[in-house]
Amino acid sequence: MLKVTPLLPQAIAGPAGGEAVLQRMRGATIVRIGAAEGAELDGGGLIVDYRPAGSAEVWRAVLAFHEGGMWVEYDEALPK
Repeated sequence: MLKVTPLLPQAIAGPAGGEAVLQRMRGATIVRIGAAEGAELDGGGLIVDYRPAGSAEVWRAVLAFHEGGMWVEYDEALPK
């Protein structure tokens, strides 16, 4: 079994490694997950709309990736 670390690969994600996004997603409710239709993201991207634990706000994280790694392209609360 693989050990899970709450960081994205530093080679691309930078020193923070997406830690704030991954911490906010811990215990969150996934509202919607899928790909970006027609968007120009490396690897097509992965979109995760989520509600952080204890929050009423829905956030959107967009992860982009290619053969070299993965990084957070976007992460913000969605407008109500």
